[in-house]
Amino acid sequence: MNKFPVKSHNHNLITMMLFCLAALFAPTSYANADNTASPVGINIRDLRYWGTEIPTVDFFKRAGNGENGLWLTQCKWIQGVNCWNTHEQAQLDLDQDGWPRSLPTADASAQYRFVSTILAMSTDTLHPGKYPAGRWTVLYDGEGSLSYGWDAVRNAAASTQGSDVFDIATPHSGFFISIIATDPNQTGNYLRNIRVIPPGGTCNRDPFSFAADVSDCPDSYRAFTETYQTEPFYPLFLNDLRPFSAIRYVRFTDVINDQTIHWQDRPKLSNISWGYSSTLKAGGAPIEVALDIANSLDASPWLEIPARADDDYVSQFAQLAKARLTTTRPIYLEYYNEAWNSNYPYGVNGDWIKQQGIARWPTSSASDFTKQINWFGMRSKEICAIWKREFADQPGRVRCVMGAQAANSWVADQALSCPLHAAEAGGTACDTVAGIDAIAIAPYIGGHVANPVLQNQIESSWFTQPDEGLSKLFEEITQGGVLTPPTNQANMAMPSLPVIKSWVTANKSVADRHNVALVAYEGGNELGAARSNDAYQIKLNALTNQANRDLRMGEAYTTMLDDWKAAGGDLFMVFESTAAYSMNGNSSLLEWQGQPASQSPKYAAVTDFISINPCWWDGCEALPVTYKLTVTKLGGGTVTSNLAGINCGSDCTEEYASGALVTLTASPDSGSTFTGWSGGNCPKTGNCTLSMTAAQDVSATFKAVASDFAVTSLSLIPAAPSANGIFKVRVTIKNQGKVSANGGQLTVWANQPNVQACSAKGGKSITVGTLRPGTQKILTVTDLSADKAGHKRLRVFIDSACALSESNEINNQLVKAYTVR
Repeated sequence: MNKFPVKSHNHNLITMMLFCLAALFAPTSYANADNTASPVGINIRDLRYWGTEIPTVDFFKRAGNGENGLWLTQCKWIQGVNCWNTHEQAQLDLDQDGWPRSLPTADASAQYRFVSTILAMSTDTLHPGKYPAGRWTVLYDGEGSLSYGWDAVRNAAASTQGSDVFDIATPHSGFFISIIATDPNQTGNYLRNIRVIPPGGTCNRDPFSFAADVSDCPDSYRAFTETYQTEPFYPLFLNDLRPFSAIRYVRFTDVINDQTIHWQDRPKLSNISWGYSSTLKAGGAPIEVALDIANSLDASPWLEIPARADDDYVSQFAQLAKARLTTTRPIYLEYYNEAWNSNYPYGVNGDWIKQQGIARWPTSSASDFTKQINWFGMRSKEICAIWKREFADQPGRVRCVMGAQAANSWVADQALSCPLHAAEAGGTACDTVAGIDAIAIAPYIGGHVANPVLQNQIESSWFTQPDEGLSKLFEEITQGGVLTPPTNQANMAMPSLPVIKSWVTANKSVADRHNVALVAYEGGNELGAARSNDAYQIKLNALTNQANRDLRMGEAYTTMLDDWKAAGGDLFMVFESTAAYSMNGNSSLLEWQGQPASQSPKYAAVTDFISINPCWWDGCEALPVTYKLTVTKLGGGTVTSNLAGINCGSDCTEEYASGALVTLTASPDSGSTFTGWSGGNCPKTGNCTLSMTAAQDVSATFKAVASDFAVTSLSLIPAAPSANGIFKVRVTIKNQGKVSANGGQLTVWANQPNVQACSAKGGKSITVGTLRPGTQKILTVTDLSADKAGHKRLRVFIDSACALSESNEINNQLVKAYTVR
């Protein structure tokens, strides 16, 4: 049975590393109008030091040693020893997260003396050094010494404890970091939690807005060193993905190689590496990071369940997605990836699926492959049921996808029918009856061109042309018939545009019979998957690289998407985002992060298609992301908003679009005063402005004002009393409050410099009586005794028993200096 198409991936450079992140950024959905009605999604790459896609600001997330590990064990020159990597990783003294706690002493038997890891390496000779030039910051915990190599030069003058600095003048080869000493005082304070932050930042608090330096936006610039924890994704990465309505993570989370069974064994945020696994069970980025990328782009996440995951894993994955996702987009859910594909590495987990099918139906006369596809269909059905049960309160949120094979529509029909399972007691078909919403195929053009069996034809009829076969190549992929299969492989797939159009039509017929949609989990071209590294394949790869940079390739992509739409297909997930062209492939839309669309015919064609083809299937257009603002009002007053909605009083909750700036104003009722806000990071008083990037709860407190009595003036009669004589005091008081009230007692002390407490003794008191709001009264206190001659301080206290609740308690006392003659 033909298993075409087959994709080739590089498995010699599995990398990546680091970083114990105790509390990840709060997931937030940002307003993204560019993908609201986009009919196209995209597959993103994995985190690798040699990758030209830059998902995270922190470059240590992509660290690796180039040999399926993290640390290089290194030494200075020793005769006969490979000091670049002595391969003594088993002797490393690592903590539970993978940080070296110690290094060998000078007299140790080990050959290595320090460790290193690579953070960037250029593999593209045409476009080397696609990472920023300038001043980089290395943040770390602990004590020790770091050094840097290749393009990176340490800046000792700018470095301080806990913050190293290195400069890259001209990006070209790459750079690595070395731990050359750690925990020098042997206190256990070894180097750890290393973060490597590039130069640059963002403007206007916009995570999509890249700024090379402060000169790009002097008034709103924020450096990456300030924002990497709360805005961890590189702005050019987000911006390149902005037009796409869905993000697929098959490579980012490395589901193809993932053999995890139990939830607790999955990659975690606390792992030292987000791309490399020290076991054969689980590698790739943590699920949380995938979900947060979807939140940041307000895009649908296309999530894959590892082949061997048990039901608890599936259920906890669903619970995490439900709790963490802030985007309201649909979730596309797929079990594994290409279960039908027997080629490495797909076939490792694919064979495990086959064994499950053989064990379940041991007496069936069906072929092993048929049992494999039936078990795959059954397991897809079970996983779908678990997720839809977890999302029962959000009907339609989860779209369950059954992966199929573009070139062989039998796979889709067999998986959806799953007749071996349907014949069991209690069994059913695995299609829409079981909750499956779509079948997914991968329409690729040109995957046959690199097949060695066509070498003679290409060398004789293509390489001899003036353009060395470029026009012939485009004729082959757009029309077909230029190349012919060998006589002993008459059924060899030759996927030109007309051929894949027929495959789409056949799979759409299967989808219609089962009442499910047809989507594309991948699609594009597979011209560059070289089968060897000989001179012929190198020359052919150069030709296909040239073709992928040709305007005619953009035209081919447009035709492919037009044909897909005409056939009635729904979401199309193009493969893939950003990667340098190499012998391992040249399918990516962009060759480096931030490459202008004018230099990439494929990216330009796909984004142009998006702009003129709003999605066409029912319910496809994204609903605006909104968040609820809830105001709680305590006391007498009203809270209103500058945007229509809040008038609390009566309307105290409102939904606002993501990113909206809402200003709340508190207005006290007569007889009340506004005492302050709580929640929402509001200031204590004044207006409160909220950025609606999440649900917000704010309280406004008003306090009833009974009165506000104040002593406004006082005078002595006579102004300078005689020693041991009698004098009187004339006092003016005012009710500055908003309601009538009785002022209680007015107390006067002939000589009292200190502020008096409530009901203080020793003075002479008279009754004040009731005053209306805004009125004043003049009272006279007589028969006060002057002491001996000298300087004195007269104190007057209104409401001296503190019987009233006042809005201002500090204006009730007044003091006046006078002299006794």
